Amino acid sequence: MRWTITGANPGSGSGTTDANGQVKIAWDGVHDGSDSLRVFWDKNANGAFDFGEPAANATVNWVLPVPVIAKTVNVEPIDGVVLIKLPKGTLAGKVSAAANGFIPLDEAKNVPIGTIVDASKGTMELTTAVKKGSAKTQSGQFFDGEFQMDQAKNSPFMELT
Repeated sequence: MRWTITGANPGSGSGTTDANGQVKIAWDGVHDGSDSLRVFWDKNANGAFDFGEPAANATVNWVLPVPVIAKTVNVEPIDGVVLIKLPKGTLAGKVSAAANGFIPLDEAKNVPIGTIVDASKGTMELTTAVKKGSAKTQSGQFFDGEFQMDQAKNSPFMELT
């Protein structure tokens, strides 16, 4: 089996079916957005989809939670190396932090206000809430610096220090 992924998180691969005729396909949604997956049985092993080869298509939507004013924001790596340091008491999941507490921002994440971003060697996109209880957001790209995020209750303004 062969597959191609187009969209926000492009990729490709191949695999052999198991005893039940199934193959496992997995990939990370590093970026928010939609991916289109095309899987086909490469009967003649030429690496390309040919007429008559069985195929299937699927769409996967990768969606972060909507940011909450004065509580959370969404951050997404765009280019280079971006690091984040979560506020004390926040769990980083399976990712281990460096001695200085920073972890790589290797995929889009919903993080708490108070997170410190080191974008001195990369570019990241920051998406914040605009109004309490609304799904309306605002976004901007940041690079060449380190900053901590703060947002007052009921304020659409994000303070970066």
